[in-house]
Amino acid sequence: MKGMLLAAAGEMLDTAIEDLHIADGKIATAHDADIVLDVPAVALHMIGGAEGPLECSASFTPAGAPVDRDTGQGVLFPSFVYATQIAEVEVDTQTGEVAVLRMVAAHDSGVVINPLLVEGQIAGGIAQGLGMALCEEVLLRDGRTLNPSLMDYALPATLDMPDIEFIHVKTIDDIGPYGAKCVAEPSLVPTTPAILNAIYDAVGVRIRDLPATPEKILHALSLVENGT
Repeated sequence: MKGMLLAAAGEMLDTAIEDLHIADGKIATAHDADIVLDVPAVALHMIGGAEGPLECSASFTPAGAPVDRDTGQGVLFPSFVYATQIAEVEVDTQTGEVAVLRMVAAHDSGVVINPLLVEGQIAGGIAQGLGMALCEEVLLRDGRTLNPSLMDYALPATLDMPDIEFIHVKTIDDIGPYGAKCVAEPSLVPTTPAILNAIYDAVGVRIRDLPATPEKILHALSLVENGT
């Protein structure tokens, strides 16, 4: 896409592509700082002369390391991501209801190319982890599913989502494109433990059987009150 933009800008400015560069959303010439085009303006010019949308595609396949078939030892993944999350909750000790008020999510995703997209991925993982922690449960009896539809399978709604503070821990990955690493599943993994730890910090009971429903929390609180 960069090459396509520079080629179009070269035609618009009657300048060789080698004399152009892109920085801060603008295309400028090397020999005259006053000659500048906004990238959106060049893109609109290209769209106007094209039969369809501007598009290009590419693929990235990370280089893996050999894994010993007999022992299973080796580097399965070329890069590892790291995430830490903290939850702030309120627990109603009369009803057992839990409200997740705030999440702080610090993620090492390498060089963040698209911050909005990364934060959307993290928020999606937090939504899944919230459901896993508090409400989502497949109920079984004698091998039969008791909640075969979403009418009886509780999912977190928009109003259940907490405020989220995103912290991007920037590192540079030698393997990933432009130093980037992945983000998606890593945002799900620490969410549920963070919420359960916050429940313990709030009311002093550990819920080890997910989800942490109000009934389970009230039962755990009653055991504490009875000294059992």
